[in-house]
Amino acid sequence: MKRAVLFDWRGTLVVPPTFEDWVRDGLLRCGRAQDPDLIHRITARIIESNGPEDRLDAPGMDIDPAFHRRVSIGVLTDAGMDDELAECIYESESDWRQNPFAIDAASTQRPAGIEEPVPSPRP
Repeated sequence: MKRAVLFDWRGTLVVPPTFEDWVRDGLLRCGRAQDPDLIHRITARIIESNGPEDRLDAPGMDIDPAFHRRVSIGVLTDAGMDDELAECIYESESDWRQNPFAIDAASTQRPAGIEEPVPSPRP
């Protein structure tokens, strides 16, 4: 018999990182300076690019990895990110380790032999 704990990826128990967190970590992943003013400017451009329609929360974002990537990279490049920085920010956004709750859950559940499936909603 398998034992498992079921978690939703984001929006209930798992709180997504902020845009500032993504930008800061993306800059770090790219080996670039993490200047607070630069982080603020990049974050503002991403928010503007995302628009009032909230492109990053478009229907289907959580059920289609290719669509998720296409929309996310599109928002970042439309915000003026070069390809390398867009990829680094996307990697940060998609990294479950960016959430302390997920890290804590994994570190306490796995040693006990408990699996953690992470579902996404289905249409």
